[in-house]
Amino acid sequence: MRYLLMLLLPLGLVASPQPQKSVIFEDHVQWTFTDKQGDPIIFEWCGTSTLESVRSIYLDAYIHEDLYRAFLDVPDAEEAKVQLNASWDFRKAAYQTKLESNPPKAYFAIAKKDSKIIGFVIFDTDELGTSTDSSSSTNRSFPPEKVFISPIMILPEAQGMGLGKELVFSILKRFPNLKKISLATTKTMPASEFYKHLGFQEIKNEGKQDQIDDPKLRETVTFFEWINPDA
Repeated sequence: MRYLLMLLLPLGLVASPQPQKSVIFEDHVQWTFTDKQGDPIIFEWCGTSTLESVRSIYLDAYIHEDLYRAFLDVPDAEEAKVQLNASWDFRKAAYQTKLESNPPKAYFAIAKKDSKIIGFVIFDTDELGTSTDSSSSTNRSFPPEKVFISPIMILPEAQGMGLGKELVFSILKRFPNLKKISLATTKTMPASEFYKHLGFQEIKNEGKQDQIDDPKLRETVTFFEWINPDA
């Protein structure tokens, strides 16, 4: 498979951002956010050691309400879990290399509530997400000028609390002059309206579908991008 393009979850609309405080420790940045229920959420940049910790979120988010049926041709949730586990194995191997590259070719942030990880996002410097060849990044500049969200995942019970927006734009805490954030979803999922609400614009595929091996995804995938007005 040339590219593994996994799709994004439908996320609820979010409240206005709350004042935040960044704390630098070692090679991490941690900041706090108050969700719609008034609970504090800790966001943190992470490295390769945390990748396995978010596998269950990746699976649970897609299994919830049979979301996997939007892109997997499988008979039931059990078979979906098999394929999703294989997908995460692929991603984990690729991102272990990318996160440890110098400069990094991917950036990984998590959201925690009461010490439990409830969501995460990975920003890839490759245009369509995780390539099987981590040395072939299409965006070699540092700091990066653009990133591709691949993927963003939030536990079902934590959706609609404002975490989606915070995760989507968390990369700006690291690179405030980033020019563009891109992502993909499918026409069969309601996430499009959420991204439009955040200021993302649907863009022409410009041949991007040709780089997706799965014919089902090629027919339904929709690309969006956000342009930083301050960059």
